[in-house]
Amino acid sequence: MLMLVLLLSAAQDADYFPLQKGNELSFRSSNGQTMTRRVGSTAQIKGVECISLQTERGSQKTREWLALAPTG
Repeated sequence: MLMLVLLLSAAQDADYFPLQKGNELSFRSSNGQTMTRRVGSTAQIKGVECISLQTERGSQKTREWLALAPTG
C-alpha cells in the first residue's frame, strides 16, 4: 500500500499510472505466487471522481478507491 501511495504522489502525468477501466497488471513473486491488479469501476466519493483498483493474491482479494490529481 505504501508503494502505491508513493507511486501516486510521484506521478507527474496520468500516463505513469494508467487508470483506464479494464487495465490489468500481473506480477509473479520469487516464491511463484501471482498478484493481479485490475482497474474497475468509477464512483464519486466525497465529491471526488475515484476509480477502483482490485488486487488478487492467492485467496486474498482487496479493493481500493484511488483518485489521481495534478498534485499527486
